[in-house]
Amino acid sequence: MPMKTPKDLLLPAFVLLAPHAIACDPPLASAAIVGELAQPALVCPGEMLSFDGSASTGVGGPITAYLWDFGDGASDTGMVVQHAFLEPGAYHVRLSVQQDTCVSLAPSALMVWVSPAPDFSVLASTVPSTICAGDTIYLNGETGTNAGHWSSLPSGADHWNDPPMFPDSDPAGFTNALTFTGFSPGEAVDSIDDITGICASLEHSYMGDLVIQITCPNGQSMLMHQQGGGGTYIGGANDGDEFNPIPGECWSYCWTPDTAWGTYAQNSEFGATPHVMLGGTPPRSALIPGDYSSVQPFTNLIGCPLNGPWTLSIYDLWAADNGYICDWWIDFAPGLSDSVIHFTPTIGFTDPDSAYWSGDGFVPNSENSSEGMAVPADLGLHAYSYTVTNNFGCTYDTTLTVQVAIIPVPVLISGDSTTCGNAHVLLSAPEGYDSYRWQYSYQTSQQLLVGPGTFTVTVTLGSCEAESEPFVVLATAPAETPAITQQDLLLVSSEALAYQWFLDDVPIDGAVDQTLEPVANGLYTVEITDANGCQAVSDSYPFTTLGIEATVGGGLLLHPQPARDVLLLSGARTGSAYRLFDLGGQLLLKGSVTGSPQQIRVEGLAPGFDVLELRQDQQGGRWPVIVE
Repeated sequence: MPMKTPKDLLLPAFVLLAPHAIACDPPLASAAIVGELAQPALVCPGEMLSFDGSASTGVGGPITAYLWDFGDGASDTGMVVQHAFLEPGAYHVRLSVQQDTCVSLAPSALMVWVSPAPDFSVLASTVPSTICAGDTIYLNGETGTNAGHWSSLPSGADHWNDPPMFPDSDPAGFTNALTFTGFSPGEAVDSIDDITGICASLEHSYMGDLVIQITCPNGQSMLMHQQGGGGTYIGGANDGDEFNPIPGECWSYCWTPDTAWGTYAQNSEFGATPHVMLGGTPPRSALIPGDYSSVQPFTNLIGCPLNGPWTLSIYDLWAADNGYICDWWIDFAPGLSDSVIHFTPTIGFTDPDSAYWSGDGFVPNSENSSEGMAVPADLGLHAYSYTVTNNFGCTYDTTLTVQVAIIPVPVLISGDSTTCGNAHVLLSAPEGYDSYRWQYSYQTSQQLLVGPGTFTVTVTLGSCEAESEPFVVLATAPAETPAITQQDLLLVSSEALAYQWFLDDVPIDGAVDQTLEPVANGLYTVEITDANGCQAVSDSYPFTTLGIEATVGGGLLLHPQPARDVLLLSGARTGSAYRLFDLGGQLLLKGSVTGSPQQIRVEGLAPGFDVLELRQDQQGGRWPVIVE
């Protein structure tokens, strides 16, 4: 929000000026704030003040009217009045008095400074949201608290309740301008100290494809981020929502000329000095809010006009990720203009009367009340409040909540402990942890596909970390291929632990015994499971007895079965006639036996089951034939 600018107050509109025709001796206005001896008066928002004009004097008679203007749009009348300022800022309070028709020539002016609130936003990032039972929490309010600042310097910000998304892989990018008009004409940036920060509240799921730049009114520019940092989040980003983008949580970041933190990329998860915390959906390393260095120096902006449009540009160079901006602003240095009023309250951070912590098990530093540590006694949520009082006499506090958790031990991996040969098995770690780190693997998922070996997984919950019990996967010999034999009208599998029969590669419902009574002709197989849990499938066994009547037998042999090109008929008498039919009764071929074995050419016939009919000496018979 734009800073409140103190008003240059004129005489109140309701002051009656004496007619020029009537001479008078003007009264003298004299104002004071009851109980406030020093100027400016340092007060808190909402604090009720008493303003006393009783020291005002007139010539030859009493004061007849007291006219107060408080500089915040409010006014009042009366010798002694009360007023409270609700917003931080610098206010000129002016009193004019009248004696009949004579008005004081110059109002009596008072200055009131109303304290801004301290900024505790960085403090939350210095304390973990979850710790392990028995861990120590280190609290330092001084490093995470900004005492607050107020300035009448022109400043600006743009804010969106419905955050806009950066165009994904669009060369036009996102641009937005803040236009300043409150500086003196021709005033320009003379040094890097003239700008204290260029800030934005952002979220993005992949730092490595962003370019962020500021351009001043005359076209000079400065790169603040030039890709780098890989998959580190900016803010509490949503990842994996490219088909239905949903804004994540914006976090505030500033680029300043004097920070020691370095650039975004240097502080990323993969940078030289990682400065990240867990955030976003799904949770992963996200850049901590705060001040960072720009890629190009702030000297790029020296000579920029202060008045005019300052443009922020954000380019999302790659597809498959997205980000949003909630607001952005520019902070100019308070000393940029001599006429600017600015002030920063002070807090006695080491004085227990000015700054202190409270909460379960907190032990303060004997030399600095803003520092200390705590070891929460119980599991669950624990609140730690930090209270400060500044030199305006204003008291503020913030509360941080820490979850104390525990990782139940032992942590046990589940899954198959044996694998057939070098086959893989799926191992699962327990659910409900923040992260998983498998030994000998780059995988960070809850489950892992492995071969034979010994495995452990390290799980984390907040700052808690525990390693699982070792899980051993042993390799066993593969199951032997089962054999099918026929006993009368039963098919019998070689012995195993479990069975499943198939007809033409389709599982037969309920066929889970060692024997099977076929109910149809076809190719039968059996899948067995041995004592080690390994499985194997038999070769196909053709069964064609059903529906074929054998009227003659003995001494005849049809081979091979199944036949690919030639079927051999052995033991048949010379001169016997043969015919081959399919199961539908269609004649496929015919001939006479000329020797033993008799070659019957079956190449070109459709694969499947057929019937061979043989006639000799007025007798005959039928036999099943399988063509491959």
